[in-house]
Amino acid sequence: MCFGTGSPPALADTYGVRHFTTPSGNIFCIIVNEWPKPSVRCDLNEATFTPPPRPSTDCHGVWGRSVTMTIGESPAFHCISDWAGGENLFVLKYGDDTKVGPFQCSSGVDGITCVDTTTGRGFRLARQSYEFLR
Repeated sequence: MCFGTGSPPALADTYGVRHFTTPSGNIFCIIVNEWPKPSVRCDLNEATFTPPPRPSTDCHGVWGRSVTMTIGESPAFHCISDWAGGENLFVLKYGDDTKVGPFQCSSGVDGITCVDTTTGRGFRLARQSYEFLR
């Protein structure tokens, strides 16, 4: 496994959490191994694609810039009122990947790809587009 610069990966592994950004600073992700179930969430600072229609109920906040996935489930867009971004985050360099629990995320010039290694389900998220895998 390769790592970019920023917070030491061992520290993130100790707590079962990895919080990182892409080199462009446009995508921020957090992988959590335990609470309440293993999950991954990635947020976009800027997006040029058209997201799916906003849900008619229970959607307070920003829509179409955050994808989450819990172990064993399919990825989905979510309304957010907080932000996965932050300062001094671990930078996952292009071509590198990181894994916490069942989730593996890979950084590329074409965006972030995160996969639940137990099911093969996942998502690719980029400024220009998104794709749900399987």
